[in-house]
Amino acid sequence: TWEKVLDTELANHRCRIPVELKDLKKAEDGLDKRVLREPIKYLLAWEEALLSFMKEVNEKTAKQLKQTLKLDIQGSFGRNHLTPRGMNSTTLHHLMKVEGIVTKAGLTAPKLLQSMHVRKNLDDGHVEQRDHRDATAFVNSSASGAMPTHDSEGNELAIEVGLSVYKDYQKFNIQE
Repeated sequence: TWEKVLDTELANHRCRIPVELKDLKKAEDGLDKRVLREPIKYLLAWEEALLSFMKEVNEKTAKQLKQTLKLDIQGSFGRNHLTPRGMNSTTLHHLMKVEGIVTKAGLTAPKLLQSMHVRKNLDDGHVEQRDHRDATAFVNSSASGAMPTHDSEGNELAIEVGLSVYKDYQKFNIQE
């Protein structure tokens, strides 16, 4: 059935694969509640597994993906479905469904996820990478730091903008 779902979504040029909370509960009792409580623990691993499954089933389509596959959690969120007024510190790091009206939306801008650096004066193909994560990253720990200026051997490094990895980033305000 996952093959059909993937084929349907990709045929319609969608990279968000729907997953019903009730299906998670059928698969394992209490799994739906654990996903809502600790999404970081499950969603990243499932998205990587989904991509691996996609590569096994249809390698050609997997190579043609322009965006990464993301899971779209749907269904009854229960107490995790609220309005902006209900958001507080106890909802941090939980998977929430917030219902409201967007009153202000900023422009979409690229946000650096991983920078690639090459040796400035040498053309030897050496590439160093650095992850850039902050509080908005969907991971347990953040990795911050300045851009590297020199490699371990003391050679000067320059950022290779075209090889670096970015994601779209947007801020918005919601009201009831």
